[in-house]
Amino acid sequence: MGESEAGRFSRARIFSASPGAYGNRVSDLTSASGLWEKDSQIADAYLNNSGFAYGENAWGEPTRQALSENLKDARVALLSRSSNVYGVMDTDDPYSYLGGMALAIRSLSGSAPQTLIVNQRAVGAVKLEELQKFLGVEMRARYLNPKWIEGMKAEKYAGAGEMSRYVENLWGWQVTTPEVVDKAVWEQTYEVYVEDKYGLEIEKFIEKENPWAYQFITARMLETIRKGYWEAPEEVKRRLAVNYATSVVSNGLACCDHTCNNAQFHQMVMNIVSIPGLMSPELVAEFKLAVETAGGDSIENMVADRVSMLENIGDMRPNQRQSAQGSADNVKGFKMERIENKSEETSVSSSGVEWLASVFVLALLAMFYAGIKRGGM
Repeated sequence: MGESEAGRFSRARIFSASPGAYGNRVSDLTSASGLWEKDSQIADAYLNNSGFAYGENAWGEPTRQALSENLKDARVALLSRSSNVYGVMDTDDPYSYLGGMALAIRSLSGSAPQTLIVNQRAVGAVKLEELQKFLGVEMRARYLNPKWIEGMKAEKYAGAGEMSRYVENLWGWQVTTPEVVDKAVWEQTYEVYVEDKYGLEIEKFIEKENPWAYQFITARMLETIRKGYWEAPEEVKRRLAVNYATSVVSNGLACCDHTCNNAQFHQMVMNIVSIPGLMSPELVAEFKLAVETAGGDSIENMVADRVSMLENIGDMRPNQRQSAQGSADNVKGFKMERIENKSEETSVSSSGVEWLASVFVLALLAMFYAGIKRGGM
């Protein structure tokens, strides 16, 4: 790194993203895109779940305000990568940690920080790379690479799942760092996985091995359009909607975070596939029935309920919003407790009874065998 670059970073306030409890919260909310309208709600989730102090006199003390004060002046956020096995799109962790921090900084300060990867993959050659460049290299080396796709096809069901995981993690980066993911990324992903630019019969493969993964991919692309992150041409929207609806009719509805629990999404798909000449009225009716059966109500009623819920969440303070979207206080289930047996009475356990029965059977067999020997003598 040259002196000018080093000086630039030394003058900036830099924060490093590291794994913590907040990661899953950010990824869960990001995935459930029907539960939020503004990405500031995801920034709130990051701050609510990572703003705790630990030390000699504090253990898990809420310090959201202190964290916010520190982050609002940050100009650079970075994440370290030292593995050649895992990149920044294999799991949801990187966008939860680095992306979540970058989104929180942008929400607090009004401007996005510079997002960097500390690339430590080559021993003795540590370098800082822009997140956008790092993402681009990984995409072309793996997820848009026909060699990688062929390898995933060999894994059948699991391979199709990895393809859908790529699209979901791309969505995570889109939401948390929109300045890094431009429309060209989605266009290239669409060309490879929907238009099949390499002639790998990807749609046919996924529909056979894991049709719900294909629904996941097409639905996430449509949701990216619906939320305003990707201004796709009309023909792209129509093809995605038809492919998604046809798969639902043929295979049933895959209830992903962004489908079953997302009435506005299905309303958008219905509006598209209902265009005369795009799909037969019979298929449109079957698609509508599948969605409403899964939701237990009409699409219109589900949309009205969801709009009302989102309006109520939008009026809440950050800590109330987190509780409304799902907190530990609302979790119901069974609690495991240790039961101490204080009885001094002794009894034979069920396993002991089985052991005695086995001994008895063996004794009978021995007597029977002995009788046969005596009879033969």
